[in-house]
Amino acid sequence: MYLLSKDNIASKDSTTINDFEFGYSDDEKPKKKNLYQKCADLINEWTNLDSIRNLLFQYLDLCMEMQSIRGANQWKGMLNTLEKVQMQCHPHTFEEIIQASIEHGWKTFY
Repeated sequence: MYLLSKDNIASKDSTTINDFEFGYSDDEKPKKKNLYQKCADLINEWTNLDSIRNLLFQYLDLCMEMQSIRGANQWKGMLNTLEKVQMQCHPHTFEEIIQASIEHGWKTFY
């Protein structure tokens, strides 16, 4: 925490307050994640199974190539749709549904 005192505010010309760094230098600032990285994080949170994860990354690559994903929230919604579709299409597995979406070039899961 930065405390102001009489010594810090000696005059209007003082640059002490204006030059104060808020914890990061230019080289240390955390970089913002791009859309692909955000979606990848969502995949990793969504499943621990490598077979499903690999298919989801293939499908994410396809969606990025088609430019059908505009934001990470849209991808999160698609993962929720995948869960709903799998429940409605029982006994089809997640792998079968994702693979069908990849093969047909669908913009979401059916």
